[in-house]
Amino acid sequence: MNDAPSRLEELKRRKVVRVVLVYLATSFAAIQAADVIFPVLNFPEWALGLVVGLAALGLPVAVILAWVFDLTPSGVTKSQVRRETQAIDPRPGWFSGRTVMLVVIMLGVGVGSGWVARSASSGPSIDHDSRTIAVIPFDNLSSEEDNAFFAIGIQDEIITQLQKISELDVISRASTMRYQPGPDRASVPIMGEELNARWIVEGSAARVGQQVRLNVQLIESASDVHLWAEVYEGDLTVQRLLSFQGQIARRVAESLEATIQPQEEARIAAVPTENPEAYDLYLRGIDYFGRRRDADLRLALDVFGQAIAIDSSYALAYAGRALTYAVMPFYSEMHPSEAAAHGLAAAYQALALDSTVAEAYAALGDLRLHVEYDLDGAETALRHAIQFKPSYAQAHDWLAETLVASGRPEEGLAAERRALELDPLSRFNMSYGRHLLSSGQTDAAIAQLKRSVELDPTFPAAQAALAEAYLQAGRHADGAAAYRRYANLVGPEAQVLEQVALAAGDPPARSAAIRALDAIEEPSWRVSASTIAGAYLRLDEPRQALDWLERAYDTRDPMLPFVFTSAVFASLRGDERFRSLAARLGGSA
Repeated sequence: MNDAPSRLEELKRRKVVRVVLVYLATSFAAIQAADVIFPVLNFPEWALGLVVGLAALGLPVAVILAWVFDLTPSGVTKSQVRRETQAIDPRPGWFSGRTVMLVVIMLGVGVGSGWVARSASSGPSIDHDSRTIAVIPFDNLSSEEDNAFFAIGIQDEIITQLQKISELDVISRASTMRYQPGPDRASVPIMGEELNARWIVEGSAARVGQQVRLNVQLIESASDVHLWAEVYEGDLTVQRLLSFQGQIARRVAESLEATIQPQEEARIAAVPTENPEAYDLYLRGIDYFGRRRDADLRLALDVFGQAIAIDSSYALAYAGRALTYAVMPFYSEMHPSEAAAHGLAAAYQALALDSTVAEAYAALGDLRLHVEYDLDGAETALRHAIQFKPSYAQAHDWLAETLVASGRPEEGLAAERRALELDPLSRFNMSYGRHLLSSGQTDAAIAQLKRSVELDPTFPAAQAALAEAYLQAGRHADGAAAYRRYANLVGPEAQVLEQVALAAGDPPARSAAIRALDAIEEPSWRVSASTIAGAYLRLDEPRQALDWLERAYDTRDPMLPFVFTSAVFASLRGDERFRSLAARLGGSA
C-alpha cells in the first residue's frame, strides 16, 4: 500500500479547496463592486479588465501558498506531508459549516455590493413627466467681491440655455434668486418643494484673472441625492464660458433623458459675441435689469449700450435694451412713447442680427400690447418668443396679459398658470390675481393677491391690485388700507386713491374725494390716467371717467388695454365714446 495519502485527502488537510472557495467569493465581490463604481468615478474602461486579470493571476498564487503553508496557533508554518502512521487530524473537514457560512457571506457581499453600488450609481429614477429644474444662485468664489455679478450671470446663462430645450421645464431667475448662498439658505428638499422643482442645479463660480472654474451638481430635490457633480475649468474666454454652459445644459438633458431637437442644439451652440468685455457688460446688464428699480434699469440701459458700442453685432445686448425699455414705464417717469420708440428700435435691430432671439420677440410683444395697442401683433411676437424659449416665463406672462386684454380670459388664465409653473415665487402671482379679478372670480383673486403681497410686501402693484379686489368685493375699508400701503411705497400723490376708496363706501366723503381727483393735473406711473378714470367712475362721475380714458389713450397709458375687460368699467360698455375708444384699440366694449 502506498504510504503517501491520496492527493484529494492532502488537499483537504491543507485546506486548499477552502482557500479557493473563499478566494473566488472575494474576487466576485470585488469585481461586482468595481463594475459599477469605476464608471461613476470616471475610471478608464481598461480598469475593470485589470481587476479581473489580477484576480485570475492571484488564484494560482493562492493555491500554491495554501499548499505550502499552514496557519497554526504558532503562526505560519510550512506544511508537512502526513503519513498514514500519523494520527488523524481531529480538525473539522474542509466542508465544515464554518466554511460554508464564510463562502455564503462573501457571495452575499458580492451580490449585495453590486446591487447597492448599481442602485447608487443609477440615482433616482427619471420621471419623464417631472423634468422641472431650478438653477439656484451659484456661490461666488472669486477673489474680488466685484465679481459677484459674474456668478449671477453664469446662473442666468445656464437658465437661458436650459430654457431652449422644449422637453425641460426651467424655473425662472426671479423665483430662484431668493435662495442666495449662505448659511441661511433653505435645504435642497425645501427649495424643491417651494419651487415645485424635482431637480436642482447648484454650484459655484470662481474667476481669478483669466481663469474660470465652475463646480456644478444636479440633485434630486426630494431625496437630496446627487445625480452627478462635475468641474469645468479653463481660460476665461467667451467661447469657453458658452461652451461650458452648453455642456451643462446637454448634461442635464441627457441625465433627465430629454431629447434636444436639432434646432435647439443650434441655438445652444450659437456664440452671440466673441468679445469678452462686451459679454461681461451684458452679464452686468442682466443683473441690473432683474432688480426692477428705476436707478437699476437706467444702469442696465447704460451697460447694454456699452456692450453694443464694443460689439455692434451683439443681438442679445440689443434685446436687453429692448426689454429694459419695455418695463421702464412701469417703474419710472419715462414716457411710454419714448420707451416704445427706443425699445422697438432695439428689438428690431436684435432680430435683424438674429431672428431667433426670444428676448427681442418678448420685448416687441410687450411694447405692442402696452404702448402701440396692437393686440394681434403682440400675440404673434410673444408666441414667437415662446417658440424659441419654451420655458421663458416672462413671455408666457405677457401673452396672458394680451389674451385677457383681447377678451379671452380662460386662455389668459391658462397662459398665466403656465408662467407661474415656471416662476412660482415671482410677481406673476399678482398678474394671476388681476386676471382672476377681471374674469369675475373676486374671492379667488383676493386670495391670490394676498399671496403675492406675502411673497413681496414691497411690490407696489400687488398692493394696488389687492385694493381693487377688495373694492370690487365691497370691502371699502380693506381697499383703503391696501391703497394706503401702496401710497407708502410709491409716494404721497397716491393717497388720493385711499381717499376715493373710503368715499366709495361713505357718500358724505364723496365731494372731498372728487375735489382731490380734480386737483390732479398730470398722470404718472404711480397714478395712471386709467386709474384716475376708474376712481371717478367709483364716485359715479362717468363723464370725467371718459375724459380721463381719452387722456389715457393720448398719453399711451400702458394699462389702458385692460380697461375694456375690467368689471370697474362695466357700466360704460354701452356708452358710444367708450365703444369708439375700444375699437381704436382693436377690442370690443
